[in-house]
Amino acid sequence: FKTSIILNRVFSERLPKPYSECVSNDDLATYESELTKIFTKNNLEYTQEECIRYCFSKHSAKVCKCYDMTFKYETFNVQPCDHFSKFNCNIIEMTKFFSNKSLIEECKKECK
Repeated sequence: FKTSIILNRVFSERLPKPYSECVSNDDLATYESELTKIFTKNNLEYTQEECIRYCFSKHSAKVCKCYDMTFKYETFNVQPCDHFSKFNCNIIEMTKFFSNKSLIEECKKECK
């Protein structure tokens, strides 16, 4: 009995402005966005996933008066969502947040 597995890994890179809307880590400081400034300030590599986590954490801080502990770079001057009622609020808001595409559209794909 013999098994063969072949894997191919494909890398893609988008061209930055003016050719696409992607965000390039190489010139992150040139973007005029609150989001990219947060990544620059904390010396983080920008990814769309991290951007969405930041946006959700900001939303959670505003609505639930606590921050999502999975995004630990910004606390928004509120406590973590570690109490059951706050954690429950966070879960409810997560469902609402991710069903609202316009809240997520602000986070562009990364170029690399």
